[in-house]
Amino acid sequence: MLIRYMSRRDGQDYGHQRGGNRRLSAEPTLRVTVETESGTGRADVPCGRSRGENEAVDLRDGGERYAGLGVRDAVSNVNDTIAPALVGQNALHQRTIDEELRSLDGTEDKSRLGGNALTGVSLGVLKAAAASRNVPLYQYIGGVNAHALPIPFFDLIEGGELAAGNLAFQEHQVVPVGVDSFAEAVRTSAEVYYELGRLLKEEYGESALNVGYEGGYTPTEMSDPRDAFEIELRAIEELGYEDEFVLAADVAASHFYDPTEETYSLMGERFSRGELIDFYDELTSTYPIASLEDPLHEEDFGGFRALTEELDVQIIGDDLFVSNPSRLREGIDDGAANALLLKVNQVGTVSEAIDAASIAHRNGYAVQVSERSGQTADTWLADLAFGLNAGQIKTGVTRSERTEQYNRLFAIEREQMPPPIRRISRRSSRSRGILMFENETRLTDHGNESIREPLLTVCEYALRRVHPSVSVENAVSSVDGTLSVDGVEYDLDAVDDVYVIAAGKGSSAAAETLQRILGDDLTAGIVVEKHGQKRDVSGVEVLEASHPIPDETGSDAARKVTALADEAGENDVVFACITGGASAQLVSPPEGVTVDELATLTRLLLNAGVRIDEVNAVRKHVSDIKGGQLRESIEPATPITLVLVDEVAGEPWGPTAPDETTYHDAIRVLRRHDLWEETPDRFEPISEEERTGKYRRRRPKSARRRDGLSCSRMRPTSVKRPVGKRANWDTIRRSYPVSSKARARTSASSSRPSEKRSAGPTGR
Repeated sequence: MLIRYMSRRDGQDYGHQRGGNRRLSAEPTLRVTVETESGTGRADVPCGRSRGENEAVDLRDGGERYAGLGVRDAVSNVNDTIAPALVGQNALHQRTIDEELRSLDGTEDKSRLGGNALTGVSLGVLKAAAASRNVPLYQYIGGVNAHALPIPFFDLIEGGELAAGNLAFQEHQVVPVGVDSFAEAVRTSAEVYYELGRLLKEEYGESALNVGYEGGYTPTEMSDPRDAFEIELRAIEELGYEDEFVLAADVAASHFYDPTEETYSLMGERFSRGELIDFYDELTSTYPIASLEDPLHEEDFGGFRALTEELDVQIIGDDLFVSNPSRLREGIDDGAANALLLKVNQVGTVSEAIDAASIAHRNGYAVQVSERSGQTADTWLADLAFGLNAGQIKTGVTRSERTEQYNRLFAIEREQMPPPIRRISRRSSRSRGILMFENETRLTDHGNESIREPLLTVCEYALRRVHPSVSVENAVSSVDGTLSVDGVEYDLDAVDDVYVIAAGKGSSAAAETLQRILGDDLTAGIVVEKHGQKRDVSGVEVLEASHPIPDETGSDAARKVTALADEAGENDVVFACITGGASAQLVSPPEGVTVDELATLTRLLLNAGVRIDEVNAVRKHVSDIKGGQLRESIEPATPITLVLVDEVAGEPWGPTAPDETTYHDAIRVLRRHDLWEETPDRFEPISEEERTGKYRRRRPKSARRRDGLSCSRMRPTSVKRPVGKRANWDTIRRSYPVSSKARARTSASSSRPSEKRSAGPTGR
């Protein structure tokens, strides 16, 4: 679907409303329209008041107009620079278009054309492509695998940059983890919001009902986050929802951090890093807090690592990662945080944001899709959360632009399962997030027999559309000696030989299509199919190999594939067509590792329920062919890789795609699933230090030094607070604190140790 028109509507700024008791403003933003011959996409670009230093630049005009906040320069960049370069390109090629956008801008932070301009165009192309395919946006993003409705995080009390009060923490949230549908999550949270308003009015007066940028209350007399958590718990208890909710916070600590003094200003006190970690330790020990977002300064990777090791709660990186894949990889390598906050306009393009989400999921980090303080009513955010199976969403409380997101998720919930059968999936913060709603249905149950035949017809049509042969036909053609692959042309007269290597389930169908397209130009080829799916292909040797457990047939196939790749010369072309299962079927263990040991490892991973991307992250490091190594062996011949993936702008992996996962990533997967001790001993070059458990092993608390004030000295003794079990994942499920009468209370002079923690360096 070729882009034929692109514009910022009427060439003017497009206003969106945001505000609260601090101000109410029609702050300009962009609406980008992308038209194709079969579908149009319009995308509104949000902006944030609370912004990280490493975000893509939100380009503004300066001057007096709109107090300098106009976006005419960004509008001109869309109409005059970006549109001429993209008109005529295929809107279905999201990644190619996003790469072109980054190339046009040419800066790391998108400051030349503006991150807001790039975000609008990228989202507009995404929506136009979905419209051209006549599918919902979430389905275009996630395909048939889009299934997880997100848990909403409700910001009921606001502070920091979002309010005019004295609370340093930016958001004090409630999270409905004990309900069985998204609709119930919103209903119960709304009831808590109403009850909280009543309690705030009683305790702090009418002015406490003023709201901030995202609709949360802003009691100006409140300065201690514990007061906010306490009154939220009271509202929950009054309604009898003790078993349905946990608490969370967006701390946004960079906004009260003093880089000169390397301290944090909180409740009228100065805290070192170590003192602040002590404070978080107290909070999570006292209240059922399940998640902390940006609890430390945005450049303090070392502090994030220490806090992640210290607390058994979700630690989210927002300003830390800014949805940027490279910063996220740095954090993962350092063990900093265990969850990603995803904002498309932080990084500037859809494909970069999806890459970040994919990297997070592969490394066991949760993903929380988030709005901005300057949100618009455009509902692409809700579709993105569902399409990515993010599991969590943060999109404010009241205000029409917030409720539009919830309304869209209501619609998605109704669309997905008529009638729905839902179950709640509880997952560790160390893996995929707190919780997520997952839908499942059976075509013959609950009165659904009447829709069985129509659904099967739709499924059959969809399967035909994504069949390997159809995918190859859409990408490859050969006419009059010119080979065209996804728009790139090759002169076959200048090519000596053309080879085909295909592996994975359905690879023989892909190879058969290539043979039909290439005809006599095809020299030879090898196909590696799953046992039982072999089909003859003219001029190509077809082998069989085991899947998913590797065996010697896969080892023999890998040797033949590697030999063919090595045989290709500088003037040759090698098609490498990789489909699902190729990573398991091509078995090439390094010296010292046997195929039986690989099979043992694979069984351990699959029996433990490890996700396939995690399985690949481990097996890559005991293979001489995975992680892009097959592609490398093809060179100096020209490799043409065809990788069939099932998500828009998805990041391919396998024998032909570079894989940046490390040994440490593999180790984390094994340890996360308690498989480390069962792993065969002969895997090298994992060091003995790593194998014996010394890799980033935490020191016991007694061995850690402390400095500054301890938690027990931070609060006046006249104020009492509940003492409950630490809100780790098990105790949240088993023993959410009951009513305030039943909960034990103590004064601030608790018996917690008064020894002091070393602040340590505040840099990375």
